[in-house]
Amino acid sequence: MNRLSKADTEKQALMRDRYIKKIKQDFEGPNVSKIYIDEILSHVKPRTKLLDVGCGTGHILQRISEKIRFEDISLVGLDLSEAMVAIAKKNTSNSSNVIIILGDGFKLPFPGLNFDVVVNRLADCSLEEVHRVLKVGGYFIKFGAGPRDCSEIAEFFGDRYAEKKGPLTSWKEKEIKKHEKVGFIGLELNAFDVIDYYTKENLIDIIEFVPLVNDFDRKKDKKIIDEIEKRYGIKRGIAVTRQFFILKGKKLFTSSPSASTKASG
Repeated sequence: MNRLSKADTEKQALMRDRYIKKIKQDFEGPNVSKIYIDEILSHVKPRTKLLDVGCGTGHILQRISEKIRFEDISLVGLDLSEAMVAIAKKNTSNSSNVIIILGDGFKLPFPGLNFDVVVNRLADCSLEEVHRVLKVGGYFIKFGAGPRDCSEIAEFFGDRYAEKKGPLTSWKEKEIKKHEKVGFIGLELNAFDVIDYYTKENLIDIIEFVPLVNDFDRKKDKKIIDEIEKRYGIKRGIAVTRQFFILKGKKLFTSSPSASTKASG
């Protein structure tokens, strides 16, 4: 499949940007986005070079830039979608230390050993490429979704649910091993369960711009949305389970074990 076919369309980019800026989220549980940003900030020091792979609308970089107090920090955002890059550039236009570029997370357009920190939030990328561009001693910080994420939506849409659900057991261990195989050490994974409350319109927006459901159609799928609301809707909104994790790993060696194996083969 052509990688560009997976890039967010202009419609998806605009919907996501509008949602982040205008929707006041109502949820029960930890504020995982804040925890993620605080974790990133704990590794930002003078002269830090940071890369956000799959930066989307640039809102994470914008928040990081607003909080840091060092002038010699370099923040780089990369996204596969031209529409998303245009929005991210606009959103970060007041941040002199942020650069947004068009690029593929599976073929990073940077030399090796280039960044002190690489971050990634809910976007596909090559772990081998992340490992390659990190400096020795650098950190990779990932914000991902666990197997229980949006289980109510998966329940009603079945095979049309875009993310294939893995087993609930041992998923953390598998995630860690996947990163260990590339060469990351000292891996830590913390999972968080959150209940988000959505209006029907907000839920439809998220299903469409993520996208969570293959071939989703607002009109044709209205009946299914009504069924979800009937089962999980309360006065506060439609309750949807969100399961997120934050994973952190460190690069110790110049090359990954997998790269060494390929070279010797």
